[in-house]
Amino acid sequence: MALVSCVAFVEKPGFSALLDHVRWLSALTVLCGHARNALFLPYGENLAPGPLEWLFYALTNMQNEAVVCFFVISGLLIGGKLLDYAEQPAFPVRRYVIDRLSRLYLVLLPALVLSAIPAAFGFCEVRGSAEWLGAALYLQHVLVPVTACNTPIWSLANEFWYYALGMTAVLSWRGSRLALGALAVMVALLLAADPWTSQNVLLYLPFWLLGMAVSWRRWPGLGPWPTFGLFMAALAVSRSHALDGVFWLRDALIALGLTGFLAAASSASVAVGLAGLGRRLAGFSFTLYLTHWPLLLLIIGWIRRSGHVSYPLNPERWESYVLWLGTVMFCLAFAALLARITEARTGKVRVLLEGRFRA
Repeated sequence: MALVSCVAFVEKPGFSALLDHVRWLSALTVLCGHARNALFLPYGENLAPGPLEWLFYALTNMQNEAVVCFFVISGLLIGGKLLDYAEQPAFPVRRYVIDRLSRLYLVLLPALVLSAIPAAFGFCEVRGSAEWLGAALYLQHVLVPVTACNTPIWSLANEFWYYALGMTAVLSWRGSRLALGALAVMVALLLAADPWTSQNVLLYLPFWLLGMAVSWRRWPGLGPWPTFGLFMAALAVSRSHALDGVFWLRDALIALGLTGFLAAASSASVAVGLAGLGRRLAGFSFTLYLTHWPLLLLIIGWIRRSGHVSYPLNPERWESYVLWLGTVMFCLAFAALLARITEARTGKVRVLLEGRFRA
C-alpha cells in the first residue's frame, strides 16, 4: 500500500473538519463524565433510577472511550507526520522535538499551576513534590503516582512516550544506532517500571499505531456510514460492561472501530457540517482536557464548605442538572479563554524556539 502525505491527508476539508469534531467531542465527553462523577450520587445509590436517570448516567460514563479516541487521533496526526519524515532525505529532529514539546508544555505548565490551587486549599491530596516533578517530566504512573489534583494528566505521559518511541523508531529504521539504543532503553524502562494497568504506555501503543495506519492509502473495507455504525456498536459493547474484565480487548474494539471509520472517511468525499465551529472548539480541547479536573475540585470544595447545596447531587431533582450544566459551561468558558494564551500561541512559540536554537 502506498503512503500519502500526512499534511495533505489531514488538510482535506471534509476530513479535517471530521477530525476537529472527534477531538472536541472527545474532550467534552471526558468533561461531562468527570463533572457527573464529581457532583452526583453514584448510580443506584439510595435511589431507584428511572429511564431518564439511567440515560444520563450512561451518556456521561464514556471518559475511557474518549481517551482511546484521543490516542487514535494522536497516532494519525503525529504518527502520520513521522511517516512523512521517514521518507525525507534528513529527519528534522530539532523541528519534531520543538513541535511536540511546545504543544505539550504550553498547556501542561499552566495546568499544573492551576492544579496547585485546589491542593493549597486542601481539596486534593498531595503525596510529595515528586508527583509534580514527575508530571512535568511525563513520568506519572511510570515512576511516580498520578497526582490526585489532576488525574486526567495520566494520559499525557502516554502521549509523550509515543512521540519519543515513534521518533526513535523512525531514526532507527533510517540506520541510527544511537536512536536504536535510546529506543531499547525506553522500552526496557517501560517494561520494568510501568504497571500493567489500563494506563500502561506499551499496552496502549497499538491504538496509537492504528491511528498512524490511517495514513496508508486505500484501506479495504466499507464506506463511512457502515464503519461509523461499527464504531457505535463498539461503544455499545463497551458501555454494556460485558468486557470490563478484559479491558484491553474492550478498548481495542473502540480503537479499531474509530480507525476503520476514519480510514473509510479519508478515502471518501465526506461533507461535514459546522466545520468552523468544530475548528474553534477543537482549538481549546487540549486545554479543556488538562484544566477541567482542578476546576471541578475547586467547585466541589466550594460546595462542601459553603453548605448552600446538598452534596452529592440527587439525580431525581432538576436543580442538580442545572448545576451540572453550569459547571460544564464554566469549565468550557475557562478553557476557551486560557487557550488564547496556550494552544493559540503554539505556532508563535515554535517559530521563536526554532530561531533561538538555530542561532
